[in-house]
Amino acid sequence: IEDEYPHDAADSLGEAISLGGFFEVEGRTLDHVIEELSERISPSLLPGKYSNGEIARLALERESAHSTNLGNGAALPHARCAGLR
Repeated sequence: IEDEYPHDAADSLGEAISLGGFFEVEGRTLDHVIEELSERISPSLLPGKYSNGEIARLALERESAHSTNLGNGAALPHARCAGLR
């Protein structure tokens, strides 16, 4: 399946782990976990019209449409956000 946004070839799961792409979180609800993760995005990486809160809102909308829960405490929450680096 191809995205509508340009992107580099997918990195391996092992590379994502070694680069710190996985986080343990304190939150115990979907809302709290996504809010916590969105706060980890550096403001310098956010396009001008988006705040961390807006990223969380978009991710929660995405989750309500199509869950990214993989089970056993793992998920890949994300949202479409043009210009996010």
